[in-house]
Amino acid sequence: MTTSPLSSSLARFVDRDTMEYERRYPHPIERVWAAVSVGEHLNVWLFPTTRVEGRVGGRATFTWGGPEEDGVEVYEVTEYDPPRRITFRAEGMPAWMRFDLAEDGPDATVLRFTLHWPVPEGAESPWHPQHLTGFHNMLDNLTGYLAGTWTEVDMAALIERLLSGAPPPPEAVAVQEAYAAYVGERPA
Repeated sequence: MTTSPLSSSLARFVDRDTMEYERRYPHPIERVWAAVSVGEHLNVWLFPTTRVEGRVGGRATFTWGGPEEDGVEVYEVTEYDPPRRITFRAEGMPAWMRFDLAEDGPDATVLRFTLHWPVPEGAESPWHPQHLTGFHNMLDNLTGYLAGTWTEVDMAALIERLLSGAPPPPEAVAVQEAYAAYVGERPA
């Protein structure tokens, strides 16, 4: 992973189409598993309206809080191995996101969050600094959620701030600048 003066490490490129974030949480694997695989937990730190059918072949939907029909992202659960791995494959696309968990002692968990988003040659890359910063910050929100310091109220305030067009806080700007520098160094 690339190191930075930020509170957490930047993601790294696995290949042109794949980005991986790695975090260590001082919580048992079962607690982190619930946070990454159950809609009511994902609602608080990832997307405000998430539904997950916890089984291979299950449906998962992610929205920013509006009606499901309005901007819903639909995925299928293609891997479901509690408490180790859950993979969501985007409907109609070769894109997916995966949470891999491993115990790091009795009361800690290492999480690898992988995004795979292939694009045809010459097409615009999904690896915009703002996009990468969003997932980075969501994983920071997960840190707070697991510690009990990030709640549904915080998520609602975040969505309100995003929708209002208010400038991002300085910490978010620093993360986005770090990703802008890193994306400039990404593999071809």
